[in-house]
Amino acid sequence: MQKVKIAFVDFWDNFDKEGFVCTRVLARHFDVEIMADANAADYVFYSVNGDSHWFLPPEKIKIFYTGEAVTPDFNACDYAIGFDWLTFGDRYLRLPNYYATPYYRHQTERFENRHSPLRRTAPRFSAQQSVLQFCGQQRQRPSPSL
Repeated sequence: MQKVKIAFVDFWDNFDKEGFVCTRVLARHFDVEIMADANAADYVFYSVNGDSHWFLPPEKIKIFYTGEAVTPDFNACDYAIGFDWLTFGDRYLRLPNYYATPYYRHQTERFENRHSPLRRTAPRFSAQQSVLQFCGQQRQRPSPSL
């Protein structure tokens, strides 16, 4: 398996790096190593609880993750994961909080099962496939579009 080194900065206290949805999905397809030093990582995930991401080298691939009402600043990050309804090419993944927690996933499935016509008219959202596509296949910095 291909090795992927990831690091986490500016997350909340007691953040579960191994239980993070991106870590779990990536671990199914890659040999994931969580680095203590963000400078040694291939990808750096950061959130809203600090500013150490600003001091990383500009060539680091930075992925912003938020569960708060904060819209990603694509001048500061290469990619972002949040719950805003944004269209930003392949640089943004909408992943509402309830897709990342078992309780809400169960509630979402119950809703989809109870309202089956919705499932017939629209494809079922697969958070794991989207996260894998978003996190697992991004190996280069995006080229700026002017």
